[in-house]
Amino acid sequence: MINNVPINGYVYQYIGDRKAHIHKIEIDDINEHRRYYSGYTSFNLGHRHSYSGLTEPGLSNIDHTHRYFMFTSLENGHKHIITGSTSKAIRLPNGEHYHILNGFTSKAGEILHVHSYIGRTLV
Repeated sequence: MINNVPINGYVYQYIGDRKAHIHKIEIDDINEHRRYYSGYTSFNLGHRHSYSGLTEPGLSNIDHTHRYFMFTSLENGHKHIITGSTSKAIRLPNGEHYHILNGFTSKAGEILHVHSYIGRTLV
């Protein structure tokens, strides 16, 4: 976790070529965090793959997503790449949140194929 990333400056709103509105921004405590995830791909051509990893950092306390990249487990002599961005944060009643991962793997295997995957990050 990376703490205390300061953001300071001004936001200007223009109407035509004239400044109409100014907001001063001073945010001194933005926390970044990462999320663990794991799951299994769809069952295709007689096998499935497992996957797990840690997302790239995302900002706390604001609506955000995380990027992810990983290789699946080795099955039937090959691996796939899984990469993408999570859903936006899905809030829980206790204030925590999680994200959804879904998509398709890269093509791989003696018979080229893909697997679908859907999972969620840990809280």
